Amino acid sequence: MMRVKSSGAGLLRTSCTFILTLLSMGVAAACAGPEAEPQDAEGRLLSQQSAALVTSAGADPAVKPGFSWVPAVTPPATHWVNNVTGDDSRVTPTESLPWRTINKAVGAAPAGSVIYVQNSGVPYREHVQLSRAGSATARFMLVGVPYGTHTDLPEWRDEIGVNQPQVKFTSSYWIVKGFLFNKVDSTHNSCVRMSGSDNALIEVHCHGAHGVPAEHAISIAGSNQLVRKSKSYDNLATGCTSNCDLHGFRVGPGSKRIVLQQNEAWNNSGDGVQCMGSESDATLGDAEDVWIEDHRLHDNKEQAVDIKSCNRVTVAGTDGVDGSKFYAQAPGGAMVIHFKARNILIEKTRFWNNSHGVNIGSYGTDHDTQNIVLRRNLFFDFTIDPAQPGTQSAPKGYGILMSKVTNVDIYHNTFDNMPGGGIYVGFAAWTGSLVNASSNVHIWNNIFNDVSLWAIKWRSAYGPGFSSKYNLYHRDAGAAVFDINHASKSFAAWKAESGQDTVGSSEQSPQFVTNPQANDYYTLSTSPARNAALDDTGQPRPCAGTQAPPDIGFKETCT
Repeated sequence: MMRVKSSGAGLLRTSCTFILTLLSMGVAAACAGPEAEPQDAEGRLLSQQSAALVTSAGADPAVKPGFSWVPAVTPPATHWVNNVTGDDSRVTPTESLPWRTINKAVGAAPAGSVIYVQNSGVPYREHVQLSRAGSATARFMLVGVPYGTHTDLPEWRDEIGVNQPQVKFTSSYWIVKGFLFNKVDSTHNSCVRMSGSDNALIEVHCHGAHGVPAEHAISIAGSNQLVRKSKSYDNLATGCTSNCDLHGFRVGPGSKRIVLQQNEAWNNSGDGVQCMGSESDATLGDAEDVWIEDHRLHDNKEQAVDIKSCNRVTVAGTDGVDGSKFYAQAPGGAMVIHFKARNILIEKTRFWNNSHGVNIGSYGTDHDTQNIVLRRNLFFDFTIDPAQPGTQSAPKGYGILMSKVTNVDIYHNTFDNMPGGGIYVGFAAWTGSLVNASSNVHIWNNIFNDVSLWAIKWRSAYGPGFSSKYNLYHRDAGAAVFDINHASKSFAAWKAESGQDTVGSSEQSPQFVTNPQANDYYTLSTSPARNAALDDTGQPRPCAGTQAPPDIGFKETCT
């Protein structure tokens, strides 16, 4: 039986500036060039701060708020609403003698109340603003529940002729849970708009939006906000045939400490999840400390995730719920990280059936993307959209493509069956401006298997500070292929001409288990990936009772 080894905290390659910072803190270190080994001291120091996000810029780790005030199990009701049998003139509602409207309940129930909204079989048609403040010890809960013969959650539609979100959070300590929001009767695209602070939206559906682009299905702003186990789907802007910016979940500029967990988005005419910053509203500043965990994002018209000028964003899976999964994103691709995005971690995420994987950076003065980590991710079975086949200069079917960006670490990932390429460093060479370079990109401990056009493509003048080592390369159809400045290279020529992959890298089959797509790309005990990785994180050994180094690639195995 195989079990997953824990992945240690990662680090971006050390910069001279950060080394000086470490020296000022009394940590022994040396300013090394791009080919220097990662510094264990740095890894140990920063892993004490966070096991999630470490950057060469020495930035603070992302702050993840706690939500201990959100109960794991919904408490018993204190107040009831039923839009068929209810009466708002009642002083104290009961389960059998409820109030009639949600507005009555949210206006009259005291802090600490648990309001059950019963499914009467007739859709609720109200617009509610949650403006009264609760507290961590006396929060409000508004909960949709099945009732009588109606076994589904209650449906919540718009009042006819009213174009605004059904629910607006404007205060604090509100929990809304268990509603099916339907926008069929409104030209406003938002089911829920969150502002204020310390609120939670749990187990809701939002679908049917069809207005003009501008508003988004579930919009999140404010601070310390939680959105968990919710679904956003079939939200298609009027007259939209492709990209129309009606996003499933949108984190707005100025937001702080936002946690999105176990949500799903599909068939939206924008992104599954978008994080926006000051590029859309300079008066609000950038969104900060955003966590996007264990999502299923697929079949949207744009990207699964679009990160713009946001600071400290973690997109991650957790072992307990089998990670994040982004798939069937063609032609939009799975992820884009651009504008002034910085301090971004992508880990434990599976990407498949996408036209392309992760685009990092862009070009021009609007873009200054920095400090990106991709680790413990799986890219497999990508496609090339026949309508947008791509070329060597603008490829499709690839894993990671970098334009103008500074400081990128890519380690412990697996790429398999990629009809385009694996990793492209220096894509913005087409602009002819060196300011659009991909600087300080470091690639190690990865598996590239059956990557067709090139495992790694490097535009040397537009990829300064680049390094690659401890990687495993293989193609069933022939030798592994690389690219330097649009010229195809063998592995031997790649090493000789680039000076890369001369340490720890080899061209051998990774020996995946049978049917790896269904078995998470574990490797056989005879695999050359086993115990062959650069052990650079300063963390405990991944398998208890052994001093063996970690494996190359996405998954660690202990036998």
